[in-house]
Amino acid sequence: MILKKKQLNSTLFIIGFLTILLLSGGLQYLFAILGGSDSRSSGNIYFQFLALTLYGFHLIILFYFYSHKIKLHIINNLSFFILLLFIMISFTWSIDPSLTFRRCIALLLSSCFISYLVISYEYKKIIKSFFIVGLFVTLSGYIAILIPGVGVDSSNLQYPNAWRGFTGNKTDFGRFVAIFLILAYFLFDTKNINKKLFIFSILAAVPALLLSEASTPLALLFFLLLSQSFIKLIFFGSLNNKFFIKSIYRIVFLLILLPLIIFLIYNAYFFAIDVLGKDPTLTGRTKIWGYALMKADSNFWFGTGYRTFWIDSHTADYSIFNPYWGEQIMNNGHNGFIDVYLETGMVGFILYLVFLLSFITRTFINRAIITKTAFHSKLLLLNLFIFYIGYSITEQVTFEQSDYFWMLLTFCFLKTKEVK
Repeated sequence: MILKKKQLNSTLFIIGFLTILLLSGGLQYLFAILGGSDSRSSGNIYFQFLALTLYGFHLIILFYFYSHKIKLHIINNLSFFILLLFIMISFTWSIDPSLTFRRCIALLLSSCFISYLVISYEYKKIIKSFFIVGLFVTLSGYIAILIPGVGVDSSNLQYPNAWRGFTGNKTDFGRFVAIFLILAYFLFDTKNINKKLFIFSILAAVPALLLSEASTPLALLFFLLLSQSFIKLIFFGSLNNKFFIKSIYRIVFLLILLPLIIFLIYNAYFFAIDVLGKDPTLTGRTKIWGYALMKADSNFWFGTGYRTFWIDSHTADYSIFNPYWGEQIMNNGHNGFIDVYLETGMVGFILYLVFLLSFITRTFINRAIITKTAFHSKLLLLNLFIFYIGYSITEQVTFEQSDYFWMLLTFCFLKTKEVK
């Protein structure tokens, strides 16, 4: 009986791992090719069928084996689930109700899958799974580059040689690799992978990240690498849990000195931009933001509904306001914070801020009960959160269904309030 239970658990874990591998976006372009399309964003019957099957399977397992834990799991993570519920019901006022409803179902299924992982498995076991998936996607980039028209998008005049792997987009591939490197560092630092695997991961990932020409993930990864000791001291008051800085000094820094440093960096950035004669609008992004915020006035309180603001029928006139992008199709506002407001309005944005606040508080450490494992898990959570905040300034990843980074970030957030 015990043997059968172990076999069942092993089988379920393998299916869960395959779900992360197949549905987290690392093979999106491969599914598009199998479906006879050259666009990863086109509806793909193979991916949709697989997602419905795997997510549906885990939903059944979740309610069959862990129904007694679901209520407490939701209560412990109210900020997340209230925001998710608000997004789910946005189809009732959406400018395209059927589109919002379909995408909300996909978001709900992927969120339930993450809840299943949180309730069912140990923290490090799932982190290792995400690491292996990241390694697989990184290595697959070297295979994709050998296939004409797959590894790079030669039709992209601005980045004709940028690697995109099987994700179908250079920025997505770069984000995948950057997050994989963060996980590699965390697992090596906690002695969960050996030195040889860590070095191999670095040698495989760094060239792939550089060749993706994804500047935002690269810059954020470089920032995190240089600031690890600073992050530990200021946010945790500790360096490897060996000594502590008094909370009052950390609070003074966070409330007074940090905003001053950010202000100085902000002004230094625009001074450098002016001296170099570069574009201060982040390659036209700020013009997109201005247009979007102007357009959002008509849906101020509740937004246009989940994933509907940038549909063609609603933003057909944006190229007039932002000639930089010409007649290109825009599927997001290149700012995660603004997109949350555009789709959920001021009410949803306030709920989102509450979620972010709860996220920050979960990185704090109770020194009375701190362990080495807890210290490193909090450190990973904080690093992912900082990466998320920085990445969201120029790209959208918030509440993306079936996205590697959002799935990992959500798992780490929910796992901090695990139901025993």
